[in-house]
Amino acid sequence: GAYVPIDPAFPAERIRYTLEDSGAQVIVTNESLAGSYQDHKSIQVVQVEKAVQQSRSLDLPEGSADQLAYVIYTSGTTGKPKGVQLTHRNLSHYVNWLTNEVTLQECDRTALLSSYAYDLGYASIFPVLKAGGTLYVPREDVYTDPVRLMRLIDEQELTYIKMTPSLFHMMADSKDHAFNALRLVILGGEPIVSEDVETFMKQHPCVAVMNHYGPTETTIGTVTKLITPQELGALMDRSVIGQPTAHTRALALNRQQRLVPYGAPGELYISGEGVSRGYLNQPELTAERFLENPYYPQERMYRTG
Repeated sequence: GAYVPIDPAFPAERIRYTLEDSGAQVIVTNESLAGSYQDHKSIQVVQVEKAVQQSRSLDLPEGSADQLAYVIYTSGTTGKPKGVQLTHRNLSHYVNWLTNEVTLQECDRTALLSSYAYDLGYASIFPVLKAGGTLYVPREDVYTDPVRLMRLIDEQELTYIKMTPSLFHMMADSKDHAFNALRLVILGGEPIVSEDVETFMKQHPCVAVMNHYGPTETTIGTVTKLITPQELGALMDRSVIGQPTAHTRALALNRQQRLVPYGAPGELYISGEGVSRGYLNQPELTAERFLENPYYPQERMYRTG
């Protein structure tokens, strides 16, 4: 089975739509929130606190790489969220890449600094667990408060974090904090602000900063760049998202799906191991955005728009 992450802070209508559109059969939640789902009579509600007390060993069916791992609902242009279907192959590809790229180990520690209902924070969840490291899950009021966030990084001795540039802006000027354990900051979800990166890197020269680009449809992050102090000036003049990750291709194509020359405008298409199945219950939209790669016919590519 696959899971669908739902933030209890979402509007009730969005939660209802997500449960109905996904065909959810079980809701796993806390005891304090269980009453919120009493109107969904056809869905079994499992309370974590009770389930832990009644835990027992189960014989789980053997899974395959192409089975669904999760479905994430992103905001849709029509007003209704779209369910993006990600497989175990998609997720494993990303997790293995990041684990190897930044050499995650058992000694690494990170924190989830965003809602688990979006894949922004999945760079923090799955890779560190695969490496045998530590994942800290703070409350939202902790990581959205700059003072408490910086204290969290110091006190929990976090070694890497993933956050939006907006959140990073709050801690860019952090000269009063040593961040002795921190070695990597991954920025994603929004365009980076070069001035913030410059301020932070001057105060913390031993901390690497990585830009991370990737729509949910291509699994968390597919184009990345490790930013060096020497490149900051160039980034202020021209935005650069980076290079494709392993087993990923990024193509700039024109309307006829032909490669555009260097420096010419084009639309970004992404193909490779991270490209998802498409949208749940939306075959027409899936056919419009997920296409055969004309240069590598064995691959599908996602039209980012």
